[in-house]
Amino acid sequence: MSVTDKLRALMELSGVKGVDLAEALGVSYNSASNRMCKGVKRIDDLIKICDKCEAKISITAKDGTVIRLTIDDIETDKSK
Repeated sequence: MSVTDKLRALMELSGVKGVDLAEALGVSYNSASNRMCKGVKRIDDLIKICDKCEAKISITAKDGTVIRLTIDDIETDKSK
């Protein structure tokens, strides 16, 4: 199963529709649809989609350290 298929499944489980996705990404409905069809290529988009679906993203290092990625990380990056 591809990342895009998993994101679509997450959206369905969360009740997030295409218009909600467009709002979360800050783009038109057609642009959001195109991004999903071509596959999510940007981590910012992945974080926004998961945030809209109220899902969590984390990275687990080999020593067990867990680093969460949140919508706040995107806004922090923009302020630099």
